[in-house]
Amino acid sequence: MSRHLAKTNPSHKGFEVTGPNGIHSCLVLEPMRESLELFRRRLKQSKFMLELLKAYLKALLQGLDYMHSECHIIHTGEVKLHPTSMNIKAHQIMADLNLNNILVAFEDSSVIERFVRAQAEHPMPRKIVDGRSIYQSQDGFGPLVSHGGLIPKMLDFGLAQQASPPPQIFPIQSDPYRAREVVLGTGWTYSADIWNIGVLGCLHLHHTSDNLPNTI
Repeated sequence: MSRHLAKTNPSHKGFEVTGPNGIHSCLVLEPMRESLELFRRRLKQSKFMLELLKAYLKALLQGLDYMHSECHIIHTGEVKLHPTSMNIKAHQIMADLNLNNILVAFEDSSVIERFVRAQAEHPMPRKIVDGRSIYQSQDGFGPLVSHGGLIPKMLDFGLAQQASPPPQIFPIQSDPYRAREVVLGTGWTYSADIWNIGVLGCLHLHHTSDNLPNTI
């Protein structure tokens, strides 16, 4: 899926490396600061201001437009649970677009430069496998130095799939937030992603998920 996203538009660069298990496609991605969920906690009362929420939703819709129109990919996919996880509540199963799989970019390059300099005294955790260093994921980059450039980007395409007729009918999305076509079993396609963006906006416009399914 990542290979398809990268090659659909030549401006999205990547490369391949050969390892003991074959050839692997690698995407060249810009470093990202943190998830939108962590960023939300920085805001006053942990709430998105209306203008900021509107700007972020517009950016996400533009990203979905590229995925749908040029790549023909649906971000939402089937949720497959391991038998030992069946006690997880429905609202905790978030395979759809949510604040944890949307990241924001760095507001200034100085934040990365400061982090790199700090590695000399406090190296981040890593492990060595076959001579290669594997670093622990990092999202603790300190306080914001400005409020510009914090552009949201979608990720987590592990359950994404290419759209193909006829529409899919297997269940997707968390039970409380399922789109009407999913509930009715009439078949879903790109509209499922748009529904997820709408739910995301409603959740954070009202600052709560209480009784939201009844409102929708």
